[in-house]
Amino acid sequence: MSEETFARALERLLQDAPGLADGVLLPEVDTGEGVPDLLLVRVPGVTRQEVAETLARLPAEAFLNGTGAVLSELNRRPHTVEYLVRRTGLSREYVRRAVNYLCRLGWATHAGGSLFLASVERRFPDFEITAFECKMKDTRRAVQQAIRYTQFAHKVIAVLPQRREASVRAVSELASSATLGIATFDMTSGVIHFAVRPRKCPPRSKHAHMHVLGRVIQHIKLGDRSSQRRFPRQAGGKGRLTPKT
Repeated sequence: MSEETFARALERLLQDAPGLADGVLLPEVDTGEGVPDLLLVRVPGVTRQEVAETLARLPAEAFLNGTGAVLSELNRRPHTVEYLVRRTGLSREYVRRAVNYLCRLGWATHAGGSLFLASVERRFPDFEITAFECKMKDTRRAVQQAIRYTQFAHKVIAVLPQRREASVRAVSELASSATLGIATFDMTSGVIHFAVRPRKCPPRSKHAHMHVLGRVIQHIKLGDRSSQRRFPRQAGGKGRLTPKT
C-alpha cells in the first residue's frame, strides 16, 4: 500500500460522508488522551475557511486546562462562581482565578452582582470534533485507543484493514456500544468504506473537549508545516497521512 493510495482513499471518505467534508483537518495533535492520526474540527453550516479563521482568532490559553471548562459555561449565559464550581467540579479558588484571568484577557466580563459572562464580541460557536485512529495491524488496540477519544470528540472513527474481516467483526460490537465508527480500507482497490457509521454524541468531558480545542488553536497558530506532509490533501494542499501499523 502506498501513502498516496491511502491519502486519496481517506480524502474520498471525507468528501462523501455527511458532516465530514466541511471541517479543518489537523494531524497528530497531542490531546492528553493520546495522539489521533487526524482531527477534524467543524461548525455545522459553516465553511471550512470560516472555521479556520475563527480558530485562528481564539486565544489558546483561554481554552487550556480548567479555564476552558469555565469559559464554555460563560459562553452562553451569565453565571456565578458558585455555579461554575458545581458545573465544572473545579475548586472555588481555581474557578475564581480562571474567571479573573478571562476578564483580564477580555474574554469575560462582570455582568452585575456576582454574575460573570463571556464578552459578547468574543463569544465563539460550538465546535464539533471528529477523531480518526488508523491502524493496519492491531485492530483491537485501534478501537481501545479510539474509545479514549470519546472524552473530547463528538465522533470517533477507527480505520482498519479490510483484509482482517474477522478482526473487524470482533471489534464492531465493542465499537457500536461505544458509539464509534469503523471504516475499513481495501488495499487492493484503494477504497475506504464504513462498516459501522459513527454516532454523534456529546464529549464525555467538557473539560477535555475545551482543552483539545486549545491544543488545536496552538497547532494552527504555530503553523507546523512539517506535519502537513502527513495528512490528506485539502483544498489543493499536498499533505498526506500515513496509517499506523
